[in-house]
Amino acid sequence: MNPKTDEPVSREIKQNITEELRDGRRTAIHPLLTVAGLGPGHPDYILPKVLKLCQEADVLVSGERHLESLRQVFGENWRPEDHILLGSGRPLGESFEDIRAALGKGCRTVILVSGDTGYYSMLGYIRRRLPEEPMTVVPGISSLQYFFAALGMSWEDAHMMSLHGREQDLAGALEDGRPVGLLTDGEHGTAWIARQMIGKYPDRRIYTGENLSYPEEKICSHLPAEALEYQEEGMAVVIIAGKSST
Repeated sequence: MNPKTDEPVSREIKQNITEELRDGRRTAIHPLLTVAGLGPGHPDYILPKVLKLCQEADVLVSGERHLESLRQVFGENWRPEDHILLGSGRPLGESFEDIRAALGKGCRTVILVSGDTGYYSMLGYIRRRLPEEPMTVVPGISSLQYFFAALGMSWEDAHMMSLHGREQDLAGALEDGRPVGLLTDGEHGTAWIARQMIGKYPDRRIYTGENLSYPEEKICSHLPAEALEYQEEGMAVVIIAGKSST
């Protein structure tokens, strides 16, 4: 069977598969769609399961940076059998129309997301765009998980949040003295966080991780007063130490 030229899989068949997956009657059959986490960036931190999925996919959906990571593993001339680009200026709607068409032809389709699939990834968006599609979700190592490990800190009691285009209650998270893990953006980085802390929490230490897992990885430690003008040089995440860790 050539999944790229055969007739599309009917909606009725897909619905039957979905219902069977939901009630546990089809545990041996995998959905056509897989969403997989690629980890914090460096190919050393891509799970073997995800690499296998990328090699076996009929259609791989990813950004250009994800392809660069995979080529470091498979070789610079490696190309997926078929590729749908996410990002780089291409409207998401167009990409998802292509994804829907590939699934309709019966293609095994793997969508790659950065970090872990379950932590501020595209998983929720994918489910909203393809609500009728059963899917397999494979986790990855998130940048914050990597960063906590790099600092030798546990994170089972940490507050975790993203400042990337979201309103979050950072002040409330700081009140109980537990560690705080933060995904940042261009407006809400280390200096912005330091300004929120300077009056009330001057002794809580801030750790900034940039380009984590890459050779140019940079980890800095500062008190709020030392970080008021700090400028990140690349992709960054922040951990605010708990009171007992300062």
